[in-house]
Amino acid sequence: MSKSTKLIKLARTQLASLASTLERLELELELDDGPPLLASDRDRRRWTVADDAVVRKMLDERATNTDIARALGRTYQAVSQRIHRLRRQEGRPR
Repeated sequence: MSKSTKLIKLARTQLASLASTLERLELELELDDGPPLLASDRDRRRWTVADDAVVRKMLDERATNTDIARALGRTYQAVSQRIHRLRRQEGRPR
């Protein structure tokens, strides 16, 4: 059994216990959507030459990192790191 499967099983057990306790106490629990997915749960796509071209083009057009992230379906942090890496490869400062 993988580590993630074990963790999911443990979480389900703990949630069942919590639900039982809340029911006994006649309390209701409202849940939101929860925290964002962990990096391991997201799609870890490799950066392609086409992705890099989009990043460079959008930077030339003065797009924000957020705009680039939305256009590529990536996180803000992923785009920020990629821009930093591209600039280092080109010998440009941050």
